Amino acid sequence: QDKTRQDKTRQDKTKTRQRKPKDVCSSEEQREKAEAERLEREKAEKERVEAELALSVAAIEKQYTDRLLKSEMAIRVRLARIEIEMSSIVANSLKAYLERHPEMEKRLSKSTSNDSILFYTTGDAESFAEKATSFWGDEVVAIKTILSV
Repeated sequence: QDKTRQDKTRQDKTKTRQRKPKDVCSSEEQREKAEAERLEREKAEKERVEAELALSVAAIEKQYTDRLLKSEMAIRVRLARIEIEMSSIVANSLKAYLERHPEMEKRLSKSTSNDSILFYTTGDAESFAEKATSFWGDEVVAIKTILSV
């Protein structure tokens, strides 16, 4: 009888090990389901944060691009003013020089025989004349010259 009882106890223990109780199985499934839900929430939150970050970055880029463009425009306006001021300074200086040196003014020709404008260039004279004529409005004659020191 003892042996039979021991055999039966062993069989019961083996069955208990092999068979999971319903509450253990459902508890494990619940944990897996909860973990899956948590991962889904984290994924959705990550996507939301990434989208929000992308919008913020785009707004910052636009803001700085606008500032850079405004700064560049302001710089270009200042440079244009400086160029205008410099051109008037150069013109006034040349006028003063010519007044101090009348012999130089006598050497300068006010116009050529055919009323075209004469320029000396170190570049391609033909190309220069063509472009200068379209810019100047009157016929421009360009003469290639070589500068020497």
